[in-house]
Amino acid sequence: MITSKTLAIVNPVSGGVDKDPYVKKVKEVFENVHIIYTKENDNEVFIKKEVSDFSPENIVILGGDGSLKLLVDFFGSTYNYYILPLGSANGMCNELNIPKNPELAISSLKGFTIRGINTLKLNDTNCIHLADFGFNADIIKDFSDTRGMWGYFLLYLKNLYKFKSYKFIIDVGDKKIAIKSVMLVIANGKFYGTGLEVNPLGSIDDNLVDIIVFKPFSLFKIPFLLIKMLFGKVTTMSFVKHYQIQECTITNPDNAPFQIDGEPQKNTSKVHICVNKNKVNIYSGNQ
Repeated sequence: MITSKTLAIVNPVSGGVDKDPYVKKVKEVFENVHIIYTKENDNEVFIKKEVSDFSPENIVILGGDGSLKLLVDFFGSTYNYYILPLGSANGMCNELNIPKNPELAISSLKGFTIRGINTLKLNDTNCIHLADFGFNADIIKDFSDTRGMWGYFLLYLKNLYKFKSYKFIIDVGDKKIAIKSVMLVIANGKFYGTGLEVNPLGSIDDNLVDIIVFKPFSLFKIPFLLIKMLFGKVTTMSFVKHYQIQECTITNPDNAPFQIDGEPQKNTSKVHICVNKNKVNIYSGNQ
């Protein structure tokens, strides 16, 4: 068993999955573990009090990328985090070589090692994984009522009629890049929660920001785009541009929809992006 003092935080609604069987397995793996469940409201006060009272060395998250982001917002790099893939979006598991099967992930915990990963700062908001403007962000706006990958796919089909391009200006200090894009991705990691690789040239610990621009293209090219993303070759497509930078500002004059780590953002006309100074320690599978 893992003997270090551990707080397990369960998001009961993420992913539409019953968490009780996995809570039981977590208790079998961790010798000194305290279990708490997130609430609909006032999570910050509640979780911070539980952490203060229990004083854990590690925090186990039974949820998805959104649950991890919540805790990084609260505690930054103070604790070491385990993440078990029980959310609607589990893209961080791809980044960290954590099995997507929750039972396998739990049984593999003893072999995990700590990895320091970057997080980004987008205006005043942390980003642990991916943010984007445009088509995907438009889907995310309606996603809270239809959890799970099947729900996301249905919304994807429903929103195809809104497939359109937006104007953006990327300011990297010494130059400004004016572009049109159907989707502009700000990437810390490589993968979406679906497992599709949107940022094959980046890494979650390289101290850089990756910007992936999808210039206007025909809907008929979407199947080819998905295949390229499946095999990590998306940047070879003629309408995809990749920029790797340390800091930039993106202006959004057309008020394109915007999301950060699966959370819709309102009225985002300008975003300043940089890498946070301190890395966050997360237990990772073998690289």
